[in-house]
Amino acid sequence: MGTPTMIVVCLYLAAASATVSRPLSVSLSLGSWTLENSNTSIRVGATVPGGIYTDLRTAGVLSEDIFYRFNDINYRWVARDNWTYSTFFNVDPEMLTKDKVYLEFEGLDTVARVFLNSHLLGETRDMFILYQFDVKNLLKNSNNSLEVQFISAIWAAQQFSTKTPYLVPPACVPAEYHGECHANYIRKMQASFAWDWGPAFPSVGIWKNVTLRAYDVAYARHVGVETRPDVTDWKVSVTLYLGVATNATGILSATLVLDKYNITS
Repeated sequence: MGTPTMIVVCLYLAAASATVSRPLSVSLSLGSWTLENSNTSIRVGATVPGGIYTDLRTAGVLSEDIFYRFNDINYRWVARDNWTYSTFFNVDPEMLTKDKVYLEFEGLDTVARVFLNSHLLGETRDMFILYQFDVKNLLKNSNNSLEVQFISAIWAAQQFSTKTPYLVPPACVPAEYHGECHANYIRKMQASFAWDWGPAFPSVGIWKNVTLRAYDVAYARHVGVETRPDVTDWKVSVTLYLGVATNATGILSATLVLDKYNITS
């Protein structure tokens, strides 16, 4: 196959407007986060994205590597407690002029309640999906408090199992794994409850980025690229996925730059 000579650009436009001002976003992942257990006996600095085991090991609460000898059993108390991540942040006043302001969590592991300035935004039950909350009317210019209260994945899975009138097998992993039960009742990485190749460390935490996003009509959420060979050329399809606040019509233009080629569609 030679150098690409053919580009197919596919832009899926859900809503856009020629007069819309630029979207704004700020990452809250890089802020100063705190991790605290349920009875506040442990309070340490936290890293986002991350998880409780890494934070507790970094802070010295866990004195040994979690994978050393029988520490999956010795540190079992960690996953059986509830943990809260919290931070404070300020907001650029320009963000508050936008029509929509969303707080976006790309990944929360797993069962949690999210609070902004003491207001419950919502609850989460799935590690693998993105959660967005409309926060425009709750934000202040400064000193916004954000809390993510995680429930022990072990206790959550057990509770869900008792509320289900049928069994989702297997109820538990083999006893030799020294794992936890009812993993199938929770949308979480199943191997974290123990697998044949690894011990049980059912962590909780903010395992992907946290972003405050403000826009008027739409913003580019994700760009997907698919390449396909075609005899001597390559066909490249580019799909643009938009986050949309409201219905609108307009013209969207994009420029795809590939090496020395500059193709506009």
